[in-house]
Amino acid sequence: MFIKKLTFCIFICKRMFHIINDISNTEEIMNISRRTFLKTAGAGAAIFSILPRWAIGKEPAPNSKINVAVIGCGGRGTASVNEAGNFDRANVVALCDVDWGRAGGSFNKFPNAQKFKDYRVMFDKMGKDIDAVFVCTPDHAHFPAAAWAMANGKHVYIEKPLARTFWETQELKRIAKKTGLITQMGNQGHAGDGWRQVKEWHDAGLLGDVEEIHHWTDRPNVFWKQGLIERPSQNHNSGNIDWNLWLNVAPDQPFSPAIAPFAWRGYQDFGTSSLGDMGCHFMDLGYSAFGLGLPSKIYGTRTEMNDYAWPAKAQVVYEFAPNKYHKKPIKLFWYDANDKPKDLKNFKQDAIDRCSNGTAIVCSKRNVFCGNAYGGGVSIYPFEEFRDLRKSNALPAPTIERVGGNPHHEFLRGCISGKQPGSNIVEFSADFAATVLLGLVPNFVPEKELKFNGRQMKFTNSKEANNFLKSRYSYKTEFLPEKI
Repeated sequence: MFIKKLTFCIFICKRMFHIINDISNTEEIMNISRRTFLKTAGAGAAIFSILPRWAIGKEPAPNSKINVAVIGCGGRGTASVNEAGNFDRANVVALCDVDWGRAGGSFNKFPNAQKFKDYRVMFDKMGKDIDAVFVCTPDHAHFPAAAWAMANGKHVYIEKPLARTFWETQELKRIAKKTGLITQMGNQGHAGDGWRQVKEWHDAGLLGDVEEIHHWTDRPNVFWKQGLIERPSQNHNSGNIDWNLWLNVAPDQPFSPAIAPFAWRGYQDFGTSSLGDMGCHFMDLGYSAFGLGLPSKIYGTRTEMNDYAWPAKAQVVYEFAPNKYHKKPIKLFWYDANDKPKDLKNFKQDAIDRCSNGTAIVCSKRNVFCGNAYGGGVSIYPFEEFRDLRKSNALPAPTIERVGGNPHHEFLRGCISGKQPGSNIVEFSADFAATVLLGLVPNFVPEKELKFNGRQMKFTNSKEANNFLKSRYSYKTEFLPEKI
């Protein structure tokens, strides 16, 4: 009798998750009546009281293992496949990729896992057998795949930069908050010690007031091209790639090997440029250590750009207003395509110039340097002073809890324990990723100081800038969770 009740309850929960996901002020996703929502949501709320606590993520499941699926299991997704496979309390039960040739290594590693090209089909056929999902697709498919997973009641891990647009980050935050599922944005640095060390130094008074943060990267030049690139005019042979499924919610266009499987980051329909690629790594250091929050102002410059590709080079300046964590405004500078900061206070230029990807934090007492894109290996600058501080045991003892391990395992532990990871969507990564992605807006409104209101979630001095908080195209809705 209990099994029948539980099956029915799970069915009602799934329907409620679909409806929750579809509540939106935007025309792209749905239009349901308030009465329909309240009626179904009420039924869903009622059945939670008869479900065992482990069934709603409050306590570990009695079998102590969770079943995991990976969407986008080739390419970057192989890391999620491997880490899930190395976690002793996880079973890899489903693997999904639109390119079965590229996903071959993952398929071979887990031959018993069910194989899919379409995540919608995967959830229809195996929804009851999946507990948690890793989303490792290109940026443009993060939002629809993750929304579909949460609509089906699955805990979800999403690779950075969480989503492709500011609006998508906030929509994922809404869905995650409504469902209460365990979530995580894949970001090695946030699970590491770097930002924790910097925060401990700052809290101990070693750094003084933070004045400026500078991040620079050699991308996009190293891995893909950006700039005045034209949209493909003819269709090439897509090989193993199911091109329609790869496009997902993006506009229809010819396949080109200049886009897939890897170089999509340089195109506005699919990627988020060098800033989206690396910003969630670099910027986490100061954002987390100093509690920056959403920016109050953004200003950017760029090289010439068309409506298809991101510019070959861009610089962005964020300003963060004072808050309870920092009493003075902080400016954050982003440089890409091998541009680097010059003449920073109390920094020798050669220390910056010999580092292709780095961070320099200018403070009133002591500076901070990091030559690791993921926030590891941080040091107080000058390096000689850092060595002296360490030798004399003048550095503060750790006061912030360490993760111990990688973000994949942090997520999986959270799925079992019910404890949200540090980079969960609701409390951290939605607004952090939104901050990073706001830096893309000056590409469309360059050389103008854009004032942003974090409470209203909009620019207050530019209607044009607000047009770029969402996608410039209408999503292909068949790839979004079904409408109720």
